[in-house]
Formats: sequence, structure tokens, C-alpha cells
Amino acid sequence: MEKLQNFIDGAYIAPKNGLYIDNYEPATGQIYSWIPDSDSEDVELAVVAAEKAFPIWSNM
Repeated sequence: MEKLQNFIDGAYIAPKNGLYIDNYEPATGQIYSWIPDSDSEDVELAVVAAEKAFPIWSNM
């Protein structure tokens, strides 16, 4: 089973709280993968990374 990660600042990282949500295949009802149950710490990391990248990307 695949355990997905957050993609923040060019890297795949686990959620800070270590929690994951079951992702079900709707046709079979089987668990397909686990997705991060990200919280405000993960969002803050993503916001900081986006702010850092904005000046470069906004000039492209």
C-alpha cells in the first residue's frame, strides 16, 4: 500500500503529526493508499516555501 507524502519546498515529507487518512477505491471499497492528514504546521511550512519561491516564479 502506498503512503503518500506532502510535497513542500521541493521535497516529499511526512505530515508533522504523523497521521494519515485511508484513501478508498470507490469501486471496490478497498484501501488504495494513505494520504497525509496535514495540520497547521504542514500548512505553515508550505506557506513559507511559497513565499520564498514567489519572487522567482512571479518573474517567469
